[in-house]
Amino acid sequence: MFSQHKLPGNNMKKPVKIILLICAAFLSTMLPLSAETETVKPKDDTRHALGLAAGLTTGSGLSYRYWPGDFGFQATFLPNTAAGEPYVNSGITFFYQISRTQTTRFYLYASSRHLFKKYDEDYYDYGSDWYTERNGDSYEYSLSIGAGPGIEIFLFEDIGINLMTGYAVHNINRDTVFTMTVESAVFYNF
Repeated sequence: MFSQHKLPGNNMKKPVKIILLICAAFLSTMLPLSAETETVKPKDDTRHALGLAAGLTTGSGLSYRYWPGDFGFQATFLPNTAAGEPYVNSGITFFYQISRTQTTRFYLYASSRHLFKKYDEDYYDYGSDWYTERNGDSYEYSLSIGAGPGIEIFLFEDIGINLMTGYAVHNINRDTVFTMTVESAVFYNF
């Protein structure tokens, strides 16, 4: 009797709703834990942290974090070789702490990721039906930035899991793409 029509632009609302629903469900499970039992309190003097980070705007790899007060920063670095061709994934992130409890820390972040690749460039010559290798190397550089809210959940006195989401701008220097982003990290605080 009634026909349903899809309106243009509704496809983007579904992923945003899903992400918000997951975040709300996750946060609602944390509230009863902090109210029922007293958990291990993170050290008050932990300013330094080492860990592993994975993110589209924070970088992926080994990570160092320094957080002396309300403001902090994180540096992430991963040199790698894929198929014999080197690439470097690095990132820098700045934080502002909104609140901190015994089990969590809520914050805002702003980040940038730098991706550098070096490779031999092959191309297809349609006239001769051959792949041809160029003399010399080709280089690719990509810059992405992002910002949004985050939470650190202290599992033990020294271990924290970080989950961040926000808005990202990828490939600023070429073919710019705007998307939602998800970042994560595990840190040992000392």
